[in-house]
Parts: sequence; structure tokens; C-alpha cells
Amino acid sequence: MIEHMTETKWHTTRLVLDFFTTADGSNLYKLMNSPGWLRFIGDRNIDSEETAVRYLLDRIGPSFEKYGFGLLRVSHRSTGEFIGMCGILQRNNLPAPDLGFALLPEYEGMGYMREATSLVMDLAKNEWNLKSCYAMTDPVNVKAQRLLDRLKFVYDPHVTATHAQEGLYYYVKDLQATEPEGSF
Repeated sequence: MIEHMTETKWHTTRLVLDFFTTADGSNLYKLMNSPGWLRFIGDRNIDSEETAVRYLLDRIGPSFEKYGFGLLRVSHRSTGEFIGMCGILQRNNLPAPDLGFALLPEYEGMGYMREATSLVMDLAKNEWNLKSCYAMTDPVNVKAQRLLDRLKFVYDPHVTATHAQEGLYYYVKDLQATEPEGSF
């Protein structure tokens, strides 16, 4: 399944975004047990590389088959080193897909996630033809809130109780709106 999805890669000046493979078990294990992931995303009970591969096969891979979009592997373009993940998720509790991203701690503060999320938002609009996109963050995750602001997401206090996960901030971006030149 996932092994057949490796032909497509997207890149920025410094990054490559492509599909995860089962060889990414150790990368996923490290990312999903990093302090930032555990604090802001939550424990997914990934206690070994094997459970990371199972998560990849059961949760990440099927998204592309079912929806045509999902989470992508983010790596450094010059070294090929894994640095995180970024992509679009379809959740049952939101009225539209949402942006998800995570970075290994040693790569924080270098602008990598802004680069990756900008590319993913371009893919969401121009390749995956999404009309709008949500994002959610923990109220204390100021870094994520600043990134969403730079990406022109707007805080949405009107997410209904049936859609909202209590205690999170929700943001939305209209992907059909035209943005002024140089908005990235």
C-alpha cells in the first residue's frame, strides 16, 4: 500500500515532502514520543518501532487512499534526514479537513515548519482542491498559533460544541479567497 506511493515528492528550497514508507518506523517512533508531540498532540501509545509502523499502516497510509490527501514525511533536502511530518487530515469532528504538523525538537526555530505548511496549503488548494481548511492547537502552544497566523488562518470561536474538542483553539482558512502577491 504505502510502498507504492513513493513516486511523488514535493519540495521547497530546503525540504522534501513525500509519502511515508514502512522504513520510517524509527522516525515516527522518535517524533511521536518527543516532548512536544506528547504535550500538544497527545500520547498515541507508540511504544516501539513496530507500533509506529502499525500506526503508519492503519492511520496515516489509508488517508491518501480514502481522501486523496494526508500526512507527509518532511525531510531535509540536502541531507535526506527526517525532521517531521506535515499534511492535511480528515477528522469526523470538524466540518472541513485540518492542517496537522509536528517537528523533531532539534529542528524547531529554523523556519522549517513554516516552509512545509506553506507548501501543504498550496497542495491543499491547487492539487487536492480543498475549499477550506481548519487547524487546531492547544491554547498554550504559542508557536503553533503564530505559525497559523502567518499562514493567514483566522481564529474561529464559532466551532460548534459538536465539532469542538474541549480546550483547543480552532482556526480556519478559506482556500478559495485570493491572497495578495507576496503573502507567503
